[in-house]
Amino acid sequence: MPSPKQLTAKTDTLADKPILVSGVPEPTRAKEDWRKSLTYILAKSWSLRAPSQGTRQAETGLGIDGTPHYFYVMRTEQAFGGAVFLFRENDIVEWPAGVNGATPFDSGGLWHNKIAMHSSPASTRKRQIFEKHQEPLSSWAKAFGNYIARNYAHISDYIEGEPPQTPSHPIILGQPNSSRAWTWEVRVPCDLLDANVNLICGCLSSQDYSKYLNWLWSDSNLEDRKCRSIHLWMRDNITLAPEGELALTVAERQIAEAI
Repeated sequence: MPSPKQLTAKTDTLADKPILVSGVPEPTRAKEDWRKSLTYILAKSWSLRAPSQGTRQAETGLGIDGTPHYFYVMRTEQAFGGAVFLFRENDIVEWPAGVNGATPFDSGGLWHNKIAMHSSPASTRKRQIFEKHQEPLSSWAKAFGNYIARNYAHISDYIEGEPPQTPSHPIILGQPNSSRAWTWEVRVPCDLLDANVNLICGCLSSQDYSKYLNWLWSDSNLEDRKCRSIHLWMRDNITLAPEGELALTVAERQIAEAI
């Protein structure tokens, strides 16, 4: 069973090597087979996970190249209720120079008008706002640390979804916006994931855990060697959410305890 120690980096700053969070919706809310979505992460088959139509629209409108994998930084999201996985950058990372991949808000929320602003921007203005606030993958963690130091008395306030002292202009600070408007997002091209990002642990309900393993061995069509590898990793690194509690709640607690 994973513990917060698996997430804790021995660093001088709380926001150094921040935790990256990726989730899979609950089975009843999943738009594709949630078990396959889990497998794309567990088997590192990143490129096989097809983005939703809404994600594709946002990527096209905002000029996001390729089909990256999306992470939230140090926070979960209600859509992550079914399964939550926690990652960190590797000790040595090799991000190509000039490749952008982080924003201090949810990019899809910006494009699809889920984030309120002081005016209703046209599509071209949304792209300008997005580009203005982008950070390169090579320096996003430092930028995130500076953001936390500038806007919060303690990083736990950010983890709990509290708004920053100053918003990312022209995003409205507070209602009607929720934490989606100030939760950092990191987008990693699929071909850069294995070399730079490490899966640490995950959270899943007991029921879904059992259902997934039954499917893995009987219907996934994966080689036995791959099934065994996934099964062993899950046995050692998945925390089972208590009955009546969402996986995202357990993950939030792990993140808070890790700092």
